[in-house]
Amino acid sequence: MNKLLIVAVLMLAAVPLAFAGGSQEEEAPQEFGEPDRVIHLTADGMEFFLDGENEPNPVLTVQAGETVKIRLTVTRGTHDWVVDEFGASTEIIGSGRTSVTVFTADQIGEFIYYCSFANHRSLGMYGTLVVQQP
Repeated sequence: MNKLLIVAVLMLAAVPLAFAGGSQEEEAPQEFGEPDRVIHLTADGMEFFLDGENEPNPVLTVQAGETVKIRLTVTRGTHDWVVDEFGASTEIIGSGRTSVTVFTADQIGEFIYYCSFANHRSLGMYGTLVVQQP
């Protein structure tokens, strides 16, 4: 009887693993509610791109007080997206995966966003987040 129970538990534990590949999206914390702005970024090689644009490591502009959702999809490599001043970061993820972070832009100014994986930031994988007065 104990062997049957162990097998059943192991089978149930394996079900989520069967769906772990592909473009699974990490969910953002629900504490912020609906975001005011959603920014879709792609990480490819050592650069970030806004979806549908070709400019690497673009300047991201938001308004002070906005709740911002960053949706990062990695197409090549292993990456995350971080901006220290807001305590915002996605999970470190690999190719074909998506992760999100949500934060409130409660400071005005220019801030560096970057990939914290390995030495990617020092290799130029960073850009500027501008938070403007509304």
